[in-house]
Amino acid sequence: MKFFKKMPLRRAWYGLIIIASLLPAIALSPWLSQQAHNLLLDRALLKEEMFHKEVEIFLHLETNRLVSVLQNKSDPIAHFLTEDKNYKAIRKLTERIAQREPMVNTTSVYDEHANMIIRSLVHGHQPAVIDMNSPAFVIPMHNRIFIGSPQRLSDQHYEFLISVPVVHEGTVVGVIVSTVNIDEYWKNVRTQIPEHNSKVYLIDGRGSLLVHQNETNLKQGDLLSDKKIVRSILAGKDWHETSAYEGFEGNQVFGIATLVRGLQWGLISEVEAKEITSAIVSKLTLLIIIVVLLHALFGLISLIFTGRLLEPIFDLGKVMKRATEGDYSNQACASPYVEIDDLSRSFNMMIQEIEVRELSLKKLSQAIEQGGESVIMTDKHGVIEYVNPAFTEITGYSSDEVVGKKPNILKSGVQSAEYYKKLWLTISSGEVWHSSIVDQRKDGSTYPALMTVSPIIDAKGNITHYVGIQQDMSAHEMLENKFRQAQKMEALGTLVGGIAHDFNNMLAGMTGNLYLAKKKSKDADVVKKLSTVEALSFRASDMIQQLLVFARKGRVELKIFDLVPFINDVMKMFEVVVPENISVRKELCQDNLFINGDATQLQQVLMNLVNNARDALIGVDDPAIIIKLEKVDVDEVFKRKYADVTASMFARITVQDNGCGVNEDDLEHVFEPFFTTKETGSGTGLGLAMSYGAIHNHGGIIEVSSAPDQGTTFEVYLPLSDTLKVSADEQISDDVVQGHGETILLVDDDPDMRSASRDVLESLHYCVIEAEDGVMAIEMFLEYQVEIALVIMDVVMPRMGGVEAIRRISEFSDDVKVIYCTGYDRGEILNNSALSGIECIVSKPYQIHTFSKVVREKLDS
Repeated sequence: MKFFKKMPLRRAWYGLIIIASLLPAIALSPWLSQQAHNLLLDRALLKEEMFHKEVEIFLHLETNRLVSVLQNKSDPIAHFLTEDKNYKAIRKLTERIAQREPMVNTTSVYDEHANMIIRSLVHGHQPAVIDMNSPAFVIPMHNRIFIGSPQRLSDQHYEFLISVPVVHEGTVVGVIVSTVNIDEYWKNVRTQIPEHNSKVYLIDGRGSLLVHQNETNLKQGDLLSDKKIVRSILAGKDWHETSAYEGFEGNQVFGIATLVRGLQWGLISEVEAKEITSAIVSKLTLLIIIVVLLHALFGLISLIFTGRLLEPIFDLGKVMKRATEGDYSNQACASPYVEIDDLSRSFNMMIQEIEVRELSLKKLSQAIEQGGESVIMTDKHGVIEYVNPAFTEITGYSSDEVVGKKPNILKSGVQSAEYYKKLWLTISSGEVWHSSIVDQRKDGSTYPALMTVSPIIDAKGNITHYVGIQQDMSAHEMLENKFRQAQKMEALGTLVGGIAHDFNNMLAGMTGNLYLAKKKSKDADVVKKLSTVEALSFRASDMIQQLLVFARKGRVELKIFDLVPFINDVMKMFEVVVPENISVRKELCQDNLFINGDATQLQQVLMNLVNNARDALIGVDDPAIIIKLEKVDVDEVFKRKYADVTASMFARITVQDNGCGVNEDDLEHVFEPFFTTKETGSGTGLGLAMSYGAIHNHGGIIEVSSAPDQGTTFEVYLPLSDTLKVSADEQISDDVVQGHGETILLVDDDPDMRSASRDVLESLHYCVIEAEDGVMAIEMFLEYQVEIALVIMDVVMPRMGGVEAIRRISEFSDDVKVIYCTGYDRGEILNNSALSGIECIVSKPYQIHTFSKVVREKLDS
């Protein structure tokens, strides 16, 4: 480093030119010689490669021609073989092949069982022996062509097989097998190719010699796999080595080998090494002498001096290149040359400053590009110059679609012209604008957003650009809607839960008195009407249960039943709710369609759908409702659409009308609670929402399709049950079980309910003691403990509830028998941890015959 002092670059460069002009660099001469040698050698070998390509093409052409010959005979042979059984005609066709193609030694036709039907022999050649397992038979039987590897057949000739299928009306009915003489085959190929001086060998897939050109000591069939060039072919690789090796005749040769793909044969050419090297040596000798003389001294000095001179320049170039790629971690090294050293130090300071600025710019850019809010930048005239990816995601417009345009492309029409005028006045005066807005996407839909628009002011105080930021509030608005919906559902649940107890108590009192009235009445017509009122009372109770389920305060009671008789029974009720001018037609399948469901819920679903159809038919000419029931096997599209559905077999109930229909905007809301298109006072908006919830509870699907003035179709899919038996509960007798004079303590805070229950129990021949709450129940039990055989206890009562009363009674008698009754939801009572210990519970109102059996079973337990 001390020897080389800093000097001007020009002086150093001039010195380099003088030295370079006097001392030629001979270091390149060996390399140039080697390159020239390789070039001349590659030229010689390229000639052989071109020859191989030409031979390979003609091998394929000749093979394909023979295959075509056999295929041309395949169709007539198939006809004679299957239609006429004309073996004489088949023989003529095979003999014609031999006449046309001298290289074909034999042609045989086999039927579909590998039985030889016809064979055609030339000059005593023997056909190939094949059976059912031979590839020459199996492959054509799968309607493919088979070309076998050459081998010495029984007639001691080297031949290869070609097998083609005999196809009749799309079915393979036989096989045509021909043996081809490899010598004649090769002779025919060579006649089509110009003469070539190198030694050529054709080998098969096992490395055996098939044919050769020029004189050689090798014989047909000799195994040549000990040669490396042959092993390369057997491994499926071409041989293109540029070094000499020992050839088949023992002399040094250059050679190439090509795998004939499809036939899996190998083509090898060998050229004696001395023929190539003698020409190369004579041409290289002069070149080497010249290069060595010119560059020997020049190369030594120029490499040392040039390297020393250009090293700092190269180093600076590398640092500059990395800097352009964003890598500022490298520094240019100091140089012994003044100009280069000054340049390096200046460049190092520059890239340090660039790195600091670029890091800051990169953070800002990433924040804008990766932010979730839409960012839009315009010039001072409001023309868009930039939008970030979030803008594209929110609006649907790509950057190319909006750059150069104004933001009014997003106008939805919701805001007035005064709104935009005020916005422009605010930002053009240098102030920031904050507001909510509703804009329009590319697809025409709108979205709510919070928007901030800020002016960008330069150092002189002039506005150069505006930047707007929008936060899409669609998800927030959706959450608000869901929250309001949840509040509605909570209000509905609170309302239903509050009235369920009192309503069920009133219904229980009604059904008890109706039972007693029917029992005392002798008039059959009166009994019938009382039964109708009783049925309506239980239907009212069921509706309360449906509301509890809908508000998630009740549970579904699922049983196995057949849909066909169920729908027939439900349709009888339609006679009451559907006017006579509306045609009601049913199309029910005759199969038994068993489902696991709640009959009451499904009955209410059908009533809701029919009521909607009825209301949609007002003022329609020829009004009609069609109800269909069918068994369907859903396809993959249905399963992908409803991924939660696991069943594949469904019962599909269709309710169709030709009424006024529903427009597209309203159609997506029809299953929402409190949504209705009917006039005020004509609908609650709960019917379809309850139907949707009920079908969902059954693991089913409900779909709707409609269009204005085109009618509406509801399709309900219910999964079919694997069990083909009706629930045993539906087979229980309606007979009332009488008592034997036992004494029952009846506890209920509702006097009407208590009175009705007492009368029912007394009609069943029981003695009844009454109590109005838990405290009184304890007193009555202690007074009549010996007589009381059973306690019927309400769960929720003032002063003391039923569970606490029984706990205290159990302190005096540990074998007390209890039946709890409640007007609240039975499932909620059982799931309430505060009411644990309840075993036998009956929901109000109850069927008298069911109640009598429960009482009797409890007394007998």
